[in-house]
Amino acid sequence: MVLFRRVLVFTILLTIHAGSFFSVAQDLPAGNPFLPDISAEFWMYRSFSQQKATFPMKAGYPALKTTLPALGFRWVFPAEKSVHFLKISVSLPGRLVSDNGTGNDYLTLKNRTGYFRTGLDYALDKSLFRWKFVEARHQLQSGLLYESRILAYHSGAMEITRDIQAYLGPGLHARFHLTPGWQAETFFDARFYLPWLNYGYLESFDEEKTEVYTSGYRGFYYHTLTGVAFTRNLAEKRALTAGFTQNHLVGFANTEPLFYLSHLVHFKLDRMCCFFIRVTI
Repeated sequence: MVLFRRVLVFTILLTIHAGSFFSVAQDLPAGNPFLPDISAEFWMYRSFSQQKATFPMKAGYPALKTTLPALGFRWVFPAEKSVHFLKISVSLPGRLVSDNGTGNDYLTLKNRTGYFRTGLDYALDKSLFRWKFVEARHQLQSGLLYESRILAYHSGAMEITRDIQAYLGPGLHARFHLTPGWQAETFFDARFYLPWLNYGYLESFDEEKTEVYTSGYRGFYYHTLTGVAFTRNLAEKRALTAGFTQNHLVGFANTEPLFYLSHLVHFKLDRMCCFFIRVTI
């Protein structure tokens, strides 16, 4: 727990969201020290129940959901043949409610639940090819994701989970130079959270607030991000970008770092939509 708390403090100081890195800095000359971006984001989080324990897992109801406003800060470091992106993003804590599939909540006590998400992303971006107004780029990505979730049930029972997760993965992006002032971009990112690079901790309490179960766990998760964005170039390399990202995070966690289900402690069948507006200042 001491190690977990130290890593947690480090992550909160640095902080992320699973968003994508849009290549609005590709026309910048090498040697520009950085371009700061600020983004206002709106996250719609859904976490589904596990209907099938074997892999591939099947998601179903009841589902947990919340909406979270968030802020993102991104730095772009152009180099001669590549671009480096570093992004920090953090949400405001939100209240979770349950949806049984018809919009009703028979499960949770909303005023005692909570969800928080933050993290740090890095991407190395390089060109694949450019033909006329179409440009393709690929990325190598890595980062940290921290999540904290508190569930309080009508029975009085409670469950608390905390995760800090490191990922690696590729990204593929396509840019369309529509006019001298307008660009569109679409992307697909695949992120792998390996069991040896992740740690979580689960605590369960009964209706008397007595701790009935605690366990650390190691997760093996697969995370995909797809989305689109439109950028309007402004004067002096400034830009305004609006876009949408769809996130899918699927996987399981055992007491030991394994690639297969053994002593299952936790799982993720999460989907999150993200709408954002980003300003390059």
